[in-house]
Amino acid sequence: MPSAYVFTCPGQNGTTIPNGIGLAADGRLVPHCPSGGTWTAITYAEEVPQFDAAAWIQSPQGQQQFGGHFAAGFTLVAVAYVIGWGVRSLLSFIGR
Repeated sequence: MPSAYVFTCPGQNGTTIPNGIGLAADGRLVPHCPSGGTWTAITYAEEVPQFDAAAWIQSPQGQQQFGGHFAAGFTLVAVAYVIGWGVRSLLSFIGR
């Protein structure tokens, strides 16, 4: 699982107010601490969302997106085919 960092600043109730950029000892860029204290990095594991194709295609929004993606793919293939057919016809005409 990938990990992420949360920065807490003492004296600011754990709030992050990015009004400047500082450089941590290990080279990470961190927001400037408004209270003049130092930031503490807390590492935690990010939850990776799982994609459920069956639930996506059954939703109205998923059906619209699927239709749009299908139409875009079909258009892309059709345009490439028509351009290829035109170039082939032109080269065939020149070759006579």
